[in-house]
Amino acid sequence: MDDELLIETLLYKGEGTTLDYKVQQYPHDGATPEVKGELLKDILAFANAWRQENAYILIGVSDSGELVGLDKDLDDARLQQFISGKTNTPIHFSYRSLTFKGIQLGLYTIETQERPIYAKQAYGKVLADTVYVRRGSSTAIAKPEEIAKMGADQIAKTQMHAPILSLQLMGSDDIVVDSIHFDYKNLIIEDQDKLPDLVEQRTAFGLYDIGARYDMSHINPSYYRELASYIQQHEGTFGFRLLLTNTGTNFAADVKIYLNIPIIENLQLVEEHDILCKPKQRTSILDAYKNNIPPINFLNRSISITSERDLTTAVFHIGKIQSGETLSTDYIYLVRPPQSLESINVRILSDQLRNPIELNIPTTIKEEKTHITLNDIKCI
Repeated sequence: MDDELLIETLLYKGEGTTLDYKVQQYPHDGATPEVKGELLKDILAFANAWRQENAYILIGVSDSGELVGLDKDLDDARLQQFISGKTNTPIHFSYRSLTFKGIQLGLYTIETQERPIYAKQAYGKVLADTVYVRRGSSTAIAKPEEIAKMGADQIAKTQMHAPILSLQLMGSDDIVVDSIHFDYKNLIIEDQDKLPDLVEQRTAFGLYDIGARYDMSHINPSYYRELASYIQQHEGTFGFRLLLTNTGTNFAADVKIYLNIPIIENLQLVEEHDILCKPKQRTSILDAYKNNIPPINFLNRSISITSERDLTTAVFHIGKIQSGETLSTDYIYLVRPPQSLESINVRILSDQLRNPIELNIPTTIKEEKTHITLNDIKCI
């Protein structure tokens, strides 16, 4: 709405809960606290008024709506400092001068905001810790039930405009599921800590010695041990990710999802870059170089995993999620979960949530313990 239409609307509307006319500007520079307190009191009353729209104080207009013009202009920055420095919370208002039909006027605009607002200390005729409210075209002290209703009304508005976050579980096949069901073979490798080194089998007549000069690869002595760890993890890994949706009317910022599992023997919670690749019997300098290069997203990971006391915790750093938006976490993997694992605890935190959201993901684990030997490993 442009200034001319706004002033026409205010002049037509007349004084009330959201509008007051003043013939003269509020005294400010050099005025006593008793006089300057008039502006503070009126701003407080409008800030606490029961309304759904902006409130205005129009300077240079008589009570009957006649234009008399602005007698004195004031600086908005100094007014902001004067008012907000005396209240329990800053008041959202502004002041400016404008011209309407060739006549200069002053306009205070008081936005709708959190209530109640009051002066922290007495100033002039304004009492400390007292809630003033605009009723019709006059200012009064709010009753205790009104103040209580202001607080309840603010809570309701906060909840109305709060984000509403919901979580879905998606398996590695990209199908949304309600719980985790995982049947697997828990491989128990006999004498795993005593598996031998892989030894080079040299060819007869020294041919190996000749070829080795041109062969940049070398035998991997840890091959059997690495292969044992690989097949254990490969057989016992369940991957999933989480989908977070905001169906509320407001965004949520600094969102974090905490996923907790108990610390149990052999049970691991790992990221994608921790999933083992099948080892090679022979490795080269190039392989060693590749193995020492961190993943592209390693330095900017969205997941952090820690273990403390009796819990392993994965934290998904989501950040900001807008209203109507759905975001996905990176994949996380359960490795060799025991049948005793019945659920995974999840907590969602955000600056815009009054309380954390807490839920449990049910798990049904069936493990078949299978003993294998070195010969079985060699056959893989």
